[in-house]
Amino acid sequence: MKAEPDPSSPEEERDLFNKVRWFSTLLRQARVAVDCLLVVEDGPANDDHWTEYLDGVPSAQQARWMHLYKKVLAVQSGGRVLPPSNDLSQQLADCLKGAETYYTLTFDPPLATHADEYHSLKVELGQPGLTARTSSGYYNQPFYGDPPNPAIRPVTVSQLEELLQSHRGSVAAEQLLTLALIERLSDAEVPSLSAEAPKKKLRESLEMLAAESAFLDPPSSQAISDRSPSPAEQQRLLASATDYLSQIIPRLPDFFAIRTAVYYREVAAYPGMAATIAEPLHPEQRSSSTVLYRQGVPGVFSTIWSRRTGASGTRVCVEAR
Repeated sequence: MKAEPDPSSPEEERDLFNKVRWFSTLLRQARVAVDCLLVVEDGPANDDHWTEYLDGVPSAQQARWMHLYKKVLAVQSGGRVLPPSNDLSQQLADCLKGAETYYTLTFDPPLATHADEYHSLKVELGQPGLTARTSSGYYNQPFYGDPPNPAIRPVTVSQLEELLQSHRGSVAAEQLLTLALIERLSDAEVPSLSAEAPKKKLRESLEMLAAESAFLDPPSSQAISDRSPSPAEQQRLLASATDYLSQIIPRLPDFFAIRTAVYYREVAAYPGMAATIAEPLHPEQRSSSTVLYRQGVPGVFSTIWSRRTGASGTRVCVEAR
């Protein structure tokens, strides 16, 4: 194992640190764990010098080329460094077996005080004899905290309606990007407001405002004024809902529907991160799929195989998954 010479200038240190941070972030976000295999012919030969570099790299001054060594990256990604062996197939089988069971753990990172703030990660298990392998650390960023943008103006649904009506045809899409609804904009209201927004970009901005408000409370004018039902009435409503689900839905006719999903993307600007290009919220991808509802149960409608059947032509088999 031949190591590269350590950086000798602040510029080289920063460049190396950026590479270490990039590998750590890329493997964590891609949910990739690296296993390192070693095949030897003449028996095991271990060199444990690399284990001195398993701790994280919190600053550029501490970055060394050994932090990018394959065995170091494997352990830090949550993978394993298998002992040397002359049986490659057995090593691959061990790696595949270890990938059969996994769990996804998430958490909200603390607010970072500066860019590339390093934090160690460790999973502790209450039952002895078990081992949890995970990323050994991550680099926190100030924009992960998603602080409020002072340039965004909160508005109600009625204020949004007034803006569109008073500036009919002259509201720019960029103006809507500076607004944030504090009330839910219902799906039924979007078409009527879209009529006031003849331009495509303006309609898209309006749809994004509505999507962002989906989990907010409705306007007070739409709030239900009825008092809460009594315990007996609650039981009657639950019984009616159960009856509907068990008896009515199975009798509904089978039908097809188009399910459309819109994926939005936003990249925040942060001073000092030259590689980050700020992008406002915008629709990045749309996908549509045909859904078959059969006996009230949805499934993706797909052709799974076709077969030529002589004079009768092609026979196609379809099923809902």
